Amino acid sequence: MRIRMQFPSVLLAVFIFTPIISQSDPVSSTDSLFKLRSETTGLNRANIDLEIARYHFMRDMDSVNYYVELLEKFIDHTYDKRIDAFIRKFKGYNAHLNLEIEQAMDYARQSMKLFEELGDYREVGWLLLNSGLNYYRLGDFASATDQHLKALSYFEQVDHQRGIAEVYNGLGRISYQTEHMQKAMEYFQSALEIFNQLERNDQKSKIFNNMGIMYLNNGEIEKSLENLFKAANGFKSDGDERSLALVYGNIALGYDKLNQPDLAMTYCRLALRHSKNAGDEYGIINGIINLGYFLRINQHYDSSRICLDKALEMAMDKNLVVFEEEIYGEYADLYADMGNYRTAYAYKMKYDSIHRVIIDEKSQQRIDDLLFSYKQKLKEQELEQLRADQKMQLVMNNIFILLIILSFMVLVILIYGYRSSRKQKWQLEEKNLLLKKYNLRLERSEQDLKEMNDEKNKLFSIVAHDLRNPIAAVSGFTELLIERFDELDEDTKKEYIDQIMQGSMRSLSLLENLLLWARSQMDIIKIKKTLIPVHKLIDECTGHLMSSIEKKNLDLIIDFKDEFDLYIDREMIQAVLRNLISNAIKFSFPGNSITLTCKRENGTSCITVTDHGTGISPENMEIILSAGNITTTEGTSGEQGSGLGLLISRDYTEKNGGKLYAESELGKGTKFSICFPVLE
Repeated sequence: MRIRMQFPSVLLAVFIFTPIISQSDPVSSTDSLFKLRSETTGLNRANIDLEIARYHFMRDMDSVNYYVELLEKFIDHTYDKRIDAFIRKFKGYNAHLNLEIEQAMDYARQSMKLFEELGDYREVGWLLLNSGLNYYRLGDFASATDQHLKALSYFEQVDHQRGIAEVYNGLGRISYQTEHMQKAMEYFQSALEIFNQLERNDQKSKIFNNMGIMYLNNGEIEKSLENLFKAANGFKSDGDERSLALVYGNIALGYDKLNQPDLAMTYCRLALRHSKNAGDEYGIINGIINLGYFLRINQHYDSSRICLDKALEMAMDKNLVVFEEEIYGEYADLYADMGNYRTAYAYKMKYDSIHRVIIDEKSQQRIDDLLFSYKQKLKEQELEQLRADQKMQLVMNNIFILLIILSFMVLVILIYGYRSSRKQKWQLEEKNLLLKKYNLRLERSEQDLKEMNDEKNKLFSIVAHDLRNPIAAVSGFTELLIERFDELDEDTKKEYIDQIMQGSMRSLSLLENLLLWARSQMDIIKIKKTLIPVHKLIDECTGHLMSSIEKKNLDLIIDFKDEFDLYIDREMIQAVLRNLISNAIKFSFPGNSITLTCKRENGTSCITVTDHGTGISPENMEIILSAGNITTTEGTSGEQGSGLGLLISRDYTEKNGGKLYAESELGKGTKFSICFPVLE
């Protein structure tokens, strides 16, 4: 009983291709228009002819065609864009009724362009929606969806609720065909809500029909028939023969599934009669096939064959290959039921042959889609190149802005250093005055102050040296670019820009650490502790450093031996981890690896950063671990640093209740750990 599987899809396919009426409702009667027409001439009469044609649209296409001819004669000598747009729209619908799909879509595109130029977005939306239905008819669901969504955007611009509801209805049908049943029902319900608000009973009937089909395919026959009869009553009151034929066909299917062949046959004949009344050739062919099916299962073989012969003649005349495939399949079932297996086999072979052709056409469609996608990618690549050129120009502009910012920050640092130096001097003088009264105490204080002053002088010396070099590089390469920009080749320009960016990044890194250190020294940092998972902390820190790791060809290994939470100030410990990882990158040789280990041991939760680089001598390790000491060393690739990173890391770790530990062996690598008490 192969036709029982095909029958539902055939019936639904007929319904969903019903075109949609224009967005603006024409006059309810033509009596007054005919009177006005006799009293006017020229453009006024042409506009009245247009209104009469719109009145007959979807009602009497012969009358529409008559007035279209009058309008064409008018615009031949007096062109009017709006009238021309409607003429092409009417012709497209007429081609649709004659199953000339490609021509219908061509007229729709022409009409759509004119309406868009006129700013009539409602008409553009309806034409896009009808175009989507035509793509649906061709089985191109992707293009159908695209056209529906474009129509929705136009309708939303002008808040056209009826158009929005029709789009939801169309998207529901597409979702149904692509087997997204839940989504389809949601679209149908949304459309029904809008039509209820608009009190559009004719449109509600379409939704009832579609929901009836959904329930039918889910095996809920009673619910299906309830909705289908609601749709039939609505179409009957509106005199909509075409839609009534579709609903009666679906009711026939429902009774067929209830094993009530007599009622199924009755509604099948009713569907065919209304298709003929509507002049719907597509519906007529489908109705004849379905009638042949019911005649066959009731063993009226001769009558069934006559129906199939008529359907095949009409399908071949219109070149509807999908129907030809269906008819040959039904022929095969008919002759098999009659016991004529040789003829049944011959028709089965014809069915298979056409089926393969359809499959090949679908394959070609997929190839065409891939070719279109490839062309789109080429266009995207050209666009990316244009964006890259614009980005290069933006980088140049940002470099000059960055130089101004850096100059300002250097000025701030120098002012701060000057004020700090004056403060230290004042403290020293004050302590000298107290020396006379408190000799032993003053000696100790004087020594402490001298060490602090020496350390800060050393810091400013390091900062002045390390900040001067990258800023000088930025300034020098920028000057070369400005003076010799037209003489330099592209590779040299890129190299200079890269040097400028590296110098800028080194300066920014130094300034960031310096500002962090200054805030720490002035005790203006407010610690805001939160509970954070260690894996999230690691992800946030490593993401910013991946470019540096990749540039030096290093491997980053993250080993979560234990998963735990830390109660810390997120920004402070992020700064600690960034400094420790940056040091590991700095002192690692290209091709080496860096390991981050998260582990609980001895009542603490520890994060350990291990490198396999140059290592630190015992003497330098003692200096590094001494509070207040600053030391700096070049990295394996000549990277510069200020020595502030470890000082900040140690200070920030302790402010969060933790400890900083270090182990190293010269020439083999270094291991830094920050440990915090385990949370209870």
